[in-house]
Amino acid sequence: MQFRRESSCPDTATPCVVCESRGTLTPPTASLSEPCSTVLSMAKAARVLAALKRDGWIETRRSGSHRVLVKGEQQRIWAYHDGVDLGGPAMARIARDYGYTLAELRKL
Repeated sequence: MQFRRESSCPDTATPCVVCESRGTLTPPTASLSEPCSTVLSMAKAARVLAALKRDGWIETRRSGSHRVLVKGEQQRIWAYHDGVDLGGPAMARIARDYGYTLAELRKL
């Protein structure tokens, strides 16, 4: 893992370290040889899909791992296997495609 120093954390005025491979902040007291302690667990595709369904998306048909979801006039293809970990870029893409911000999607 590679780290770079930040002038201050977004939440506090204390200096923090950014883990380049994960893009997460760690306090300066944390050992740089240990994994980042503030890593959010990655969401499984099945949990994100269930959250979308709770928010009104309806699965109209399925072909293998591809599912067609409909909400009102919108139609989207869900092409993730249930057990797949969705990292930051995938979550951002899903949020954009389904009309949410990343924070809104995480709250679902």
